[in-house]
Amino acid sequence: MPSSTENSGDSQALNPSALEQTLRRILATPAFLAAPLMARLLEYLAEETRPEAAGRLSAYQIALSVFGQATDFDPQTNSLVRVNMLRLRQMLEAYYAAAGTDDEWRLHLAPRSYILRLLPNNRVAPSGESLPSLAVLRIDNVAQDPERNWFCDGMTLELVHLLTGHPAIRVVVPHTNFPLPKRMGTCVKANTDYQLGCAARVTDKGKKPPNQYHMYFTASLADLNNKTTLWTKEYAGNMSIRFMRNVLEDITWHAWTYIVAPHAPVNRPARGKLRWKFPA
Repeated sequence: MPSSTENSGDSQALNPSALEQTLRRILATPAFLAAPLMARLLEYLAEETRPEAAGRLSAYQIALSVFGQATDFDPQTNSLVRVNMLRLRQMLEAYYAAAGTDDEWRLHLAPRSYILRLLPNNRVAPSGESLPSLAVLRIDNVAQDPERNWFCDGMTLELVHLLTGHPAIRVVVPHTNFPLPKRMGTCVKANTDYQLGCAARVTDKGKKPPNQYHMYFTASLADLNNKTTLWTKEYAGNMSIRFMRNVLEDITWHAWTYIVAPHAPVNRPARGKLRWKFPA
């Protein structure tokens, strides 16, 4: 994991009570009382919302932990987990369409995702009209090295892609030299509530690959309405795909936390490889 220093605003510490109360209310409904396996699946996903559990969720792990499958379980050929995740999403949708209409919080499972998120119920609007908006500035090439412009643009697009994974945030597309890919996510141009600025500086350590370069990265999230800085963080490490991905995932998680639910758990984005391939 990258080394870092952080000003995270301890007064806005995450409060798990909202998740526990919401979960308890849902599990007490007739639909979940009549489906103990679905209740166990929901409980397990809720347990995995802890930040230290980020990256562990997978169809294989769910099959072993919830459904008691053997270690030779193959999620590619066995649809057990996919079928039950679909059923769970449908049960949650049915709950919020009836008994949970006036709930303060909503448990949300995005399609094709195993990550359970706690969102303010009134912010999950299909039209997106009531959603807070986030402007992502193009990552600043601090060294002003022309050869690093493509790198900063690629990192910007990857960050935008991660940020748009949250259904309760509108992301304002930044200006980059790269054309924006289709199906980027919920990216819109609008007056913004928050602004995320980042800067990158790469130095030559004079060593052979893979540790030839060292990268310094800074991020800052501002509340434009109140004209305050909510969060800042600095990262430093050997330049690698893993380091860059960890940095962008951490920035995404903090932005989600401060914008959507600063007093409730918001799970980190699923870990994975960088989506965009940078030119050589």
